[in-house]
Amino acid sequence: KKLKEALGPKYDAATFTPPYNPWEQRLCLVPDGDLFSAMKAGKADIVTDHIERIDAQGIRLKSGKRLDCDVIVTATGLALAMAGKIALGMDGEPVRMNERWYYKGCMYSNLPNLAQVFGYLNASWTLRADIDADYVCRLLNHMKKVGADSATPVLTDESTLTPDTPLDLSSGYIQRGLAIQPKNAKDMPWRLNQDYVWDRKYMKENPLDDGIMHFGKATGALAEAAGEVVEPAE
Repeated sequence: KKLKEALGPKYDAATFTPPYNPWEQRLCLVPDGDLFSAMKAGKADIVTDHIERIDAQGIRLKSGKRLDCDVIVTATGLALAMAGKIALGMDGEPVRMNERWYYKGCMYSNLPNLAQVFGYLNASWTLRADIDADYVCRLLNHMKKVGADSATPVLTDESTLTPDTPLDLSSGYIQRGLAIQPKNAKDMPWRLNQDYVWDRKYMKENPLDDGIMHFGKATGALAEAAGEVVEPAE
């Protein structure tokens, strides 16, 4: 209705009717309506179609139409990456994130001292960043209080968990990236949830020492890196 109001006779239902529901893919917003003003003035057009191929003159569409153009800015083929493509390792072995389970949406099963922000797909990304920052600060303070060097969410039997998709979007780049994503359970704490109000309450009220998080002392090379004196074994 808002599109019809903004575009008037320039409104084309075929162009603005996606084959998916809102939030099944990322939703684009035009808060000040400048795009629609440009369309009404004949300065811009939107074409919804599939690309068949690109040739010397522009883009040929599967519908048989073509778009002649001087410059093509591509926005397809996005590839997700975990941890900024950092090669994570533990005890001399590579860490494969798709073998780990999310813990409270910001840490990972059996992986000590690693927290990462993955924001909300249906709300502001920074809402989760705020929740995670608060949780990590409280966790660090608790570690200092109990004299711990490591905090590890320990999962002993993953067969007890019911899997769920971590990213419930139909976008191509999301579907292609599921294979590298950590595992997601139906229930907390082994879950990346998508409900800010519920998450905020849960993260505040659920205890840090919940019987899953293991607090320990660093040993070996890790202790040396932390500046501790490690006595050689007899």
